[in-house]
Amino acid sequence: MRSLHLFSVLRPHPMYGKGMARMAKVLLLLALVQWLAWLAPSRPGAQPFPHYLPLHMLLETASIVVSMMVFVVGWNARGADRSGNVVGLACCFLAVGALDFLHMASYVGMPALLTPNDAQKHLNFWLGARILAAGGLLAVAARRWRPFRADATRRWLLGITLAGVAALGWLVLWHQDWLPDTFIPGLGLTALKKNTEYLVIAVNLATAGLLLARMRRPQPFRVVLLFGAVVTMAMGEFFFTLYTTMTGGYNVLGHLYKTISYLFIYRAVVVEAIDMPYNALARLQERLTFSLQASNTGLWDWDLASDDLYLSPEWKAQLGYGPDALSNSLATWDMLLHPQDREAVWHAVRDYLASGRLQYENTFRMRHADGGYRWILARGERHEDSDGNAHLLGSHVDITAQKQIEQALRSESEKNLALLRNASDGIHILDAHGDVIEASVSFCAMLGYTREEVIGMNVACWDAHYTRAELAALVARQLDGGVRNQFETRHRRKDGSVVEVEISNCPMALDGRPVLFNSSRDITERKRAEAQLRLTASVFENSQEGILITDEANNIVDVNAAFTRITGYGRDEVVGRNPRMLSSGRHESGFYQQLWGQLRRDGYWRGELWDRRKSGEVFPELVSIAAVRDERGQVQRYVSVFSDISQIKAHEDELNRAAHFDGLTGVPNRVLLADRMRQAIARTAREHTMMAVCYLDLDGFKHINDSLGHDVGDQVLIEAARRIGAAIRADDTVARLGGDEFVVLLLGLHKVDEWDATLGRLLAAIAQPFVIGDKTVTLSASAGVAVYPLDQEDPDTLLRHADQAMYLAKQGGKNRFHLYDPALDRQARDQLEFLTSIRHALEQGQFELYYQPKVNLRTRAVVGAEALIRWHHPQRGLLAPGAFLEQVANTELDIQIGEWVAATALAQLQAWHEQGLKLSVSINISGYHLESPAFVERLRKLMAPYPMLPFGALQIEVLETVALNDIALVRDILAACGQLGVTFALDDFGTGYSSLSYLSSLPFDELKIDQSFVRDMLEDKGDLAIVQGVVALAAAFERQIVAEGIETAAQYQALLDLGCGHGQGYGIARPMPAGALPDWRGQWLERAVAA
Repeated sequence: MRSLHLFSVLRPHPMYGKGMARMAKVLLLLALVQWLAWLAPSRPGAQPFPHYLPLHMLLETASIVVSMMVFVVGWNARGADRSGNVVGLACCFLAVGALDFLHMASYVGMPALLTPNDAQKHLNFWLGARILAAGGLLAVAARRWRPFRADATRRWLLGITLAGVAALGWLVLWHQDWLPDTFIPGLGLTALKKNTEYLVIAVNLATAGLLLARMRRPQPFRVVLLFGAVVTMAMGEFFFTLYTTMTGGYNVLGHLYKTISYLFIYRAVVVEAIDMPYNALARLQERLTFSLQASNTGLWDWDLASDDLYLSPEWKAQLGYGPDALSNSLATWDMLLHPQDREAVWHAVRDYLASGRLQYENTFRMRHADGGYRWILARGERHEDSDGNAHLLGSHVDITAQKQIEQALRSESEKNLALLRNASDGIHILDAHGDVIEASVSFCAMLGYTREEVIGMNVACWDAHYTRAELAALVARQLDGGVRNQFETRHRRKDGSVVEVEISNCPMALDGRPVLFNSSRDITERKRAEAQLRLTASVFENSQEGILITDEANNIVDVNAAFTRITGYGRDEVVGRNPRMLSSGRHESGFYQQLWGQLRRDGYWRGELWDRRKSGEVFPELVSIAAVRDERGQVQRYVSVFSDISQIKAHEDELNRAAHFDGLTGVPNRVLLADRMRQAIARTAREHTMMAVCYLDLDGFKHINDSLGHDVGDQVLIEAARRIGAAIRADDTVARLGGDEFVVLLLGLHKVDEWDATLGRLLAAIAQPFVIGDKTVTLSASAGVAVYPLDQEDPDTLLRHADQAMYLAKQGGKNRFHLYDPALDRQARDQLEFLTSIRHALEQGQFELYYQPKVNLRTRAVVGAEALIRWHHPQRGLLAPGAFLEQVANTELDIQIGEWVAATALAQLQAWHEQGLKLSVSINISGYHLESPAFVERLRKLMAPYPMLPFGALQIEVLETVALNDIALVRDILAACGQLGVTFALDDFGTGYSSLSYLSSLPFDELKIDQSFVRDMLEDKGDLAIVQGVVALAAAFERQIVAEGIETAAQYQALLDLGCGHGQGYGIARPMPAGALPDWRGQWLERAVAA
């Protein structure tokens, strides 16, 4: 397998097959001779080869001559692409030839070469030549066959070669004793000599292997000859390892094989440097001669310095002359020129010579041998010969036939042009750019232009179908296609109107250039008629409405596809039958009599019918029936167009339900409620009864939506609507206004308190737990009631009154109902207006924070400030919190104001800290706000812009009197806020009932003693005991303690003595604007130092 792989790797390219076969025969013959010579016995005491010295000189001279020939040919190889390998081989064999000469001249028996000759001397020259030859061939084979990058390289290589030969000659001639022995008389060759020969053989064989590997692909040199040379050289070297005497037969055979190898090399160099270029030149000459003869092209060469003119035989043959019939002279050429062309021709020649242009071209007439004239196309170019003389070298082509064809075409073109201009069809010719070069009168009339206006106009100026780019591509495509085309387009007339046209065109040549011949026909009327027919057919077949056509006797003659889709009957099932087969039986005979009466009278009927499908299903349809009359007014056809309006009817029902019923709960909505209230008011007036309008709102529903999600909230609303509906009578109405608001109309009441029991059942039903999936929800409802006719108002006012009563029910504690009292209406409106003014104040920036300082009672250091809101009322002036905060309690405004306070206090904290004023600020937050959804997340966003504020900079105060609904939730909220660096204070501690519960359950950081205890502590022992107890509790629970309402120095000292840490009050400082606090702090500290 390895041998097969090696064979496949070394297998030469097929182009070397024949050459390698011939070379293999030669090499086998040489190998056979060597084998036979090697087998021949060497007789002891054999006589030297007779006349060996002359024979040696002859063989060496031959090899020297071949070496020099290799150098001369290789060195003088021409061409810019000559290979550097050839030059290298030439320099190598120059050195080899020189060393062989020195070897021959220093041979024993030859006259002394500067120093006495001996075997050692000529063998050293010999080995130098062999080593150089083997190494040079290996280098040539290994290097890529390409020119040297610089021309100076070849000169450097020659210099190095000559220097190397001189150096070796100096060493051998005068310092041979420096070199080891290679031959010992009587003993023969030394081991060094033989090993050197073996090395040369190995190098030659390696070169042969490399050349064989390169033969796998085509090479730019004679690789087979070089392969034969190195193999033969290796065989010759083998002979030189066998001889024991200088004049033996092996020595002669070695020299003979060496000469043969040199001949191979010379042949390779000659083929590369001489044969191949000359063969290529000969082939090029043959091709040029053949091309000139085949193309009937004559050549001429005008020496511009001497005015000598060479005219080729083909040149003369074009004019009917033999090779020798005309002299090669400028006068001959001038004599043959047509007299009418001579002056123009010479002018063109002189103009060309003066211009310096490279290309020359001219057309003129010359006299033929038959006396006539031929049209000649002459072309030429400037050239310089090897002596630097300027020549004008060119070709000479007879174009008489082409000229005659052009003339015939021109005449035909003129005739066709006259026909074209007067053709009835709209004919126009476009060039390759789409510009008009000719147009008929009828085409111009079709567009409304004159012929002068059309000529030169681009097709894009009138085509109304394609863009300019599309037209350019279309013209180019049709010119390239070379076939006739037919298509339709639209042309825009000069007046802006559009005409439909059909164009037939084909590409052609006109005056030597490609053009597009177009014939346009106005097909506007035809297109209009076709469009009408298509429209009629399309309407009939593709109409979504069913179409039924009957004859004058009302027998069906045709139906469309929509008829089949709607009724289920196929065309074959109904043609010839009467349309009454579709009757549903819902209409009485009088209906059809009225229909036919109007149809015969007016020729048209439109209305709704109920028909029956093939399946038996009855369906509604909207029908239009028209009578079609002939020119005499006689009915020929009845055409019925109908559409299935089942979905429309169903959709109307859906729209009616969507317009009057709540989409979530299915109970009546506000629109239907208003209608039923109007009907109920009228009924109540007729029956002299009463009606109760009950406005219900679910308590805490927003918290359910926010905490459990809208899906749970929706299910709660659905169940609430169901429970309300189940608690009232069939004549009563429950409606949903939106959100969690419901209205119940209780009708037929005779006493004022009859609605009392019903509302009790409603509230009890809603108070029952709601089980939604895996969640149980408990809530209540608040209701307001307005009774008609006690409250004699319109429906909208009744609803508003009930809504106001419901609000009062919520204010009263929720899960209850309240009867509308007109006396409270004004109060409710005032409350609403006041809340609106507060909302407006928040939007307009009418609020401001005042700050009351807190100090360390012992060190008198200012440790913080409490932020207290003030309202700059436009009419009432500066208002304290007590004037407005109570009204917003437990409303959305409560949360909005609390967040404004937090945002404003944080911004002020940041400003003070940047000024170096390190204080904490406490803000008041209601329990409603604290327990609102996402309180912690909203506080986090408010604090995000102030990351540099220290821990505890912001404190939140919560009133102890606030009822917290969910202690566990509040504990989690306080813990989460603590993670944000916020501390908490329990304000007004001791005034409520939950003090100890809150203190033990919630992580408050600070307790604030209510000012009511501090104010009278010096006079009232009970208040003093409370203060002492609170201070003790704070100490026990390790909480900070702050006393509020310090107004006198005595109170200040008493609190200090009791161990109270911090305090605030008018005795220390009144609440002040933020800008005043830094100055007050400085004054306070000065007083503290003075004290």
